[in-house]
Amino acid sequence: MSLIPQLQRRLDLLPQRSQNRRSKTRAFSHKRRAEMSFIITRSDLLAPQKEQVDTLMPYLVQVLRDSLGSSGKSVRLGNVHCVSAQRGWWTKQMKDDIWARGGGGWMVGKVNVGKSKLIETVFPKRSSSTVVRAMASEDNASGWEPAERHVPPQHNATLATSLLLLPPPQPEREFPIMPTVSALAGTTASPIRIPFGNGRGELVDLPGFPRGSLEDHIVPQQRSDLLMRRRVKPEQLVIKSGQSLLIAGLIRITPTTPGLVVLAYPFLPLAAYVTATDKAIAISTQTQSTGNPTIAKPGTGVKMALAGSFQIRTDVTRLRGGPLTASSAAALSTTVLPFIIFSTDILIEGCGWVELVTQVRKRELELDGARTSFPAVDVWSPNGDYIAERQPMNAWLLSKSRAVSAGKRPRRSMKGVKKGLKQLARLYSVRLGQGAAVLPRDVKRIHLEFAFKINDGHFGARKVWRNYLPRLKYHNPAVSMTINRSQDQKGPAALTIFYNTLQESSSTATSSLSSDSVRESISESTQNPFQRIETIDMKHRHESDILTELLDLTKAVPIVATPEEAAELEAIASEEKRCEMDRVRNAEYTEKKRQEKALLDQARGAVAGA
Repeated sequence: MSLIPQLQRRLDLLPQRSQNRRSKTRAFSHKRRAEMSFIITRSDLLAPQKEQVDTLMPYLVQVLRDSLGSSGKSVRLGNVHCVSAQRGWWTKQMKDDIWARGGGGWMVGKVNVGKSKLIETVFPKRSSSTVVRAMASEDNASGWEPAERHVPPQHNATLATSLLLLPPPQPEREFPIMPTVSALAGTTASPIRIPFGNGRGELVDLPGFPRGSLEDHIVPQQRSDLLMRRRVKPEQLVIKSGQSLLIAGLIRITPTTPGLVVLAYPFLPLAAYVTATDKAIAISTQTQSTGNPTIAKPGTGVKMALAGSFQIRTDVTRLRGGPLTASSAAALSTTVLPFIIFSTDILIEGCGWVELVTQVRKRELELDGARTSFPAVDVWSPNGDYIAERQPMNAWLLSKSRAVSAGKRPRRSMKGVKKGLKQLARLYSVRLGQGAAVLPRDVKRIHLEFAFKINDGHFGARKVWRNYLPRLKYHNPAVSMTINRSQDQKGPAALTIFYNTLQESSSTATSSLSSDSVRESISESTQNPFQRIETIDMKHRHESDILTELLDLTKAVPIVATPEEAAELEAIASEEKRCEMDRVRNAEYTEKKRQEKALLDQARGAVAGA
């Protein structure tokens, strides 16, 4: 509905190139060469991926051909471009094409179709040095001259008269002032001329042609909701017999075929819902107020009129037949199926469209060998305007998520499961196990002193530090735990416990102290008469013996796993066992395949040698 009818005739341009193989690619008319291209903007609203929009190009060309009427049957329509300034799809090719053509590029279209945004994206922004070098090389190769030089003298007066209708162009600069991009209609109030290429050409942003006045029937604060700013992921709505689809209290779609069930997919930025037909009529005519969302102005209800009765007649059984017609499944022909699936798109001007799908049994559609009428729906709108119909795009098939079999849950990602199990096992390794104990309140500090290497009996102290001390610190965050590692392998390996029995010390818990500060603190603590100190010799001792003596001296309370934690630990262990079995099985399968490949290669070599 954004196509301007008979635009080529109104602008007195050359006719579109016909399908005749002898038709000229370029021609002059009225001493000038003017070419018209059809640009479909905001293609990102049609499908989520660029490749999916590419597959829609034959459909878009066919819809454009149908919109052109009788003149569209004989033209080639090789000048149709589908771009997205929002996502940057195909804009580079258009920018290069604008630079190569030069001359004037006029953006003609209706309001809010994205002309200003497109100009901002495809304008050939090049630095002055790049422009000079590019023009010098291209002029020498093709003999190009500015457009003014091609104008015969007798046409200078006519050209000057036509240029008086345009405002003067802005001075050419590397980064010109671009048109204002806004969701409000009519932001571009007058033509904006932006030159480029040191006189090579210019882009002209024209004010948009007015659309229908649908926004006049909407409350002012909701008019901006008509514009589709991002791709809509619609919800499948089921319209049963006696029900209607109501769109924001403004548009009503009612099936007229008795007993017909219609699936509706509203690709609209407006709220759509299914309700009883009587209630939908009362809401749209504003004779009943409900809590359902509506954006219609007061007094719009009396203007509601029938926009038309539209037949759902495009056969989409091959696309929507599911596994019955899928080439990877049954791959049945549609002629043997007992039903036909029809579809159509109901357009709402300047807003979006509603995809309608219904299934009809063949015996109900054909009586006595003659086809009866197709399923139909009535569409009601203000003054009966702003509604049109086109063949279905099947956009729902492009945007729907992967279907899940009934009664089955979606398959979980094994990567996420294994990662979660590893994190849970790492947490339990610190929270539970040997060394997980709660120390008494009088224990204020634990200090370890041993050598860097495990030689000469320091292996037990190292094991206590690496395996048991993290668990003790986890359950006793207020107890300061310090370590002093020396280069002297002959030195002592001792664990010192500091108690505070008579008064609370104001020491701060720290886990990283220098060796000098640790020695000073130990010497100071030995001089403190209010502290008790006990030392465990860790040299040439096993780590479990050291831990046992530590727990006995401090009278610490070991942490025992709760039943829930024990169950989780058992689940982690079983999962690890299953993963190990899977690893072994995969290794055996890989080895078997490798041996088969080696035998096959050996046999092929023997045959080739013979």
